Amino acid sequence: MNPTMYHTFREVEDSHWWFVGRRRIIKHILSSLQLSHRPRILDVGCGTGGTLPLLAEFGNVIGVEMEDCAIDMALDRRVGEIRKGGLPDSLPFSTETFDVITLLDVLEHIDDDLSSLGALHALLAPGGYIILTVPAFPFLWSQHDIDNHHKRRYLASTLTNVIERAGLNIEHLTYYNMWFFPLAAAMRFMKKFIPGKEIGSDLQFPGKLINRMFQSIFGSERHFVTWASMPFGLSLVAIARRA
Repeated sequence: MNPTMYHTFREVEDSHWWFVGRRRIIKHILSSLQLSHRPRILDVGCGTGGTLPLLAEFGNVIGVEMEDCAIDMALDRRVGEIRKGGLPDSLPFSTETFDVITLLDVLEHIDDDLSSLGALHALLAPGGYIILTVPAFPFLWSQHDIDNHHKRRYLASTLTNVIERAGLNIEHLTYYNMWFFPLAAAMRFMKKFIPGKEIGSDLQFPGKLINRMFQSIFGSERHFVTWASMPFGLSLVAIARRA
């Protein structure tokens, strides 16, 4: 990813509705799992560390990141331990295992998603969980994906396939960020097919009142994301487990 994007993320990730809503959903998922006391949690592709404080509420957390500028910003949060490494072949672990691994909007950046999930499978303790999120639907491909150096967007079927081929058991998989799907799809259609039409960045801050409203709307999906199979959404979330 372009290093300048990390600075943008750091500026908005603590308060932007998308980041806040995703953290609320991840928190609800973690609360629903049968975890041991103070489990070992690994956040792969932790970026500038926006999710680390949440994960630290549940256990002992280690973040892994490959970009030096992002590591510096994550270290500034003084939460957990940060190590340099990347998928699939340069993870900084030899014998360590983890009870929970989070891979939040990371897999789409990696050429070899299958080998990456296989490498994480090897780091899971028996019965351990992987929680992963990815952007959904290839037809939603936009300048946002290009700017963030995405390799792909996923369908539920393609994500299911790669998770199972990596030897993981899927506990639950669903689309999410459903409420904003019609608006976002329309905006991306306009950006793609209307010459000269500039609609604005996906990370544009919408103003405090609207931002709080969007936080509540997006975050409300936490109440059913762990059990419902939603038919569409801007993203996919999966809970997978080592057999």
